[in-house]
Amino acid sequence: MNRRRLGVCKLKNERLGHEVYLKKRPVGSVKVEDFELIKVEIPEIKEEGDFLVQNIWNP
Repeated sequence: MNRRRLGVCKLKNERLGHEVYLKKRPVGSVKVEDFELIKVEIPEIKEEGDFLVQNIWNP
């Protein structure tokens, strides 16, 4: 069974996630062009008590 994690990809020991940024304030209805999808590095958990949360959204 082929499973992939949404929002996270792994390339050469690099863990990447996605963040959605508002590029410009929408005028009228919201459009895809109003947002920007940015890939960001997911930091390693280094200290006791730290934790990582993964949100899964299925429309």
